[in-house]
Amino acid sequence: GLTGTDGRKYLLDLYRMTPVDVEFLESECTGDKPYPHKLVLLRPELVDIFWENSVRKAVQEYAAEKVKKSDESKAEEPKSEEPKSEESKPEGPKSEKAPKDAMADFEFTLDFSPDAFVTTAESNEDPLAAAVRSASQFLKNISVPGLARDLASYTTSPLSGDALVTAMHQRGINMRYLGRIADLLPADVKSVTNVRRLVIFEMVARATKHIIRGLFRSVPTYLHAETFALVASALVGARYCATPAEHLSAAARAYPVLAELTVQSLSAEIQQQVAQRFRYDLDLDVLSELVRDNERILLREVCMKVGAQLALQQYHFVRPDERTVYAEASAALGVSGAKLTKPARRAVRERVDAEMARATTVTVSDVMNFVAVAKVSVQSASFADEAFEAGRMSLEQGQKELGLELLLESLALHEQTFGFLHPESARCYAV
Repeated sequence: GLTGTDGRKYLLDLYRMTPVDVEFLESECTGDKPYPHKLVLLRPELVDIFWENSVRKAVQEYAAEKVKKSDESKAEEPKSEEPKSEESKPEGPKSEKAPKDAMADFEFTLDFSPDAFVTTAESNEDPLAAAVRSASQFLKNISVPGLARDLASYTTSPLSGDALVTAMHQRGINMRYLGRIADLLPADVKSVTNVRRLVIFEMVARATKHIIRGLFRSVPTYLHAETFALVASALVGARYCATPAEHLSAAARAYPVLAELTVQSLSAEIQQQVAQRFRYDLDLDVLSELVRDNERILLREVCMKVGAQLALQQYHFVRPDERTVYAEASAALGVSGAKLTKPARRAVRERVDAEMARATTVTVSDVMNFVAVAKVSVQSASFADEAFEAGRMSLEQGQKELGLELLLESLALHEQTFGFLHPESARCYAV
């Protein structure tokens, strides 16, 4: 970090604000099949949760120790004492003693070192390194099994991949633990079948994302759309066309990574990526069974993770008959169920012919654009939020002047923290 000319302190390496996941680093980043990289860090949410849990445990131990000392002091007191005569009592006003704070002598410190276990092996006697290892063990032995239990009992019931990611991040669990969560969910219990399938779906979608990124680095930019169409057709359109690489353009066939890609090779690559990145053994039969009848969901998840925008239309994952395509084309043009005019019949026929002539599920013309997928972490400004809520409450109670003053103060704090053009700042205007 550094101090800027405006007097503020700036952090440059935000990625290294949290310590490493030393348990995962030592167990999975070495050996014959290591993890792809060693930048395995704990999430900030996990650090906060572990700190709160440590404080709670320290308070409980402190309270138990206080009770134990109190019981011992009472046991050491003499059972009978001679009452003092009233003459010996001093006359005067009684002084009331101030109540003693029960937590006055309570001390708790918990610090983490982001540099622990990074370059050399740290000693567990170092308190900073011991705290990092304890946090890593807390993630592995408590947070991950706890989420698996909540998923199995439907205490937490995500309905999509994004909801699952949000639930994991709120508990401070990284995506590399998806495989461990899938292992903790029993495969032979029907009540957890949907949740377990969602976890495996997320692993498959993320593995496909990494495969597509690798292909993008191997081919020029003008072939990215054709590359994505090829991978998408091989992933979800195997029943439509078993050999999508045969329909590549001459420019794409010049690259062996595209010309040699088949449905079987893509499935094997997904299996390898899932095993490498999530430490989960995915059976190819399970993969094909999982994709069948869920192609549209998987295609959407892959598009969102890669940032691909497809044309808004009906995609077929098996060869449709002409009657079905005719009905879909008529509905898309808004002429279904009515007597068609000659121009309408011509337009429907053109759509039907184009759809029946489609070689694969996703073609190059279907890929409209690629957008950047940005990962942002929206930080909250506590003082600004408190002023905003206080202003709203004042307005509801009829105190207009006080409410407007608090809202203007909240707006100024939001603009100073987030900037003028930010959703959090705009929220101040929507009272």
